[in-house]
Amino acid sequence: MEPHNCRSILPNDVFVRWGDVLCVENMVVVITQSKCPECKRLFCAKCKVPWHSGFVCEEFEKLNKDEREIEGLQLMKLVKSEEWQRCPSCRMYVGRSEGCAQMRCRCGCNFCYKCGAHSSDHYCNSCGT
Repeated sequence: MEPHNCRSILPNDVFVRWGDVLCVENMVVVITQSKCPECKRLFCAKCKVPWHSGFVCEEFEKLNKDEREIEGLQLMKLVKSEEWQRCPSCRMYVGRSEGCAQMRCRCGCNFCYKCGAHSSDHYCNSCGT
């Protein structure tokens, strides 16, 4: 039902509140990237941090605290673009150029490059190894 079809049978205050609710529901917009009115730098209104270019808020929130600074964000962009995987044991990034998805990190940990799980007795659903 549209409010204007019911105007004649509704008290005015109910009609106004109904219109207000519809306006609020239709105007819900998530604003993330904003500019500070003072310094003019970009920031994320949702995360309340300097703008995390190249990452949606959900990806940014999953980063460790040391990865959220500018240098960390640059590293994470490189990790993302190169599709590197993190060793589940020592947490170092590992790059794979070719071959099997079963990796052995320099720390000695064996893991699946596709899903990141330890590979001893592991079957990866994403690559079938």
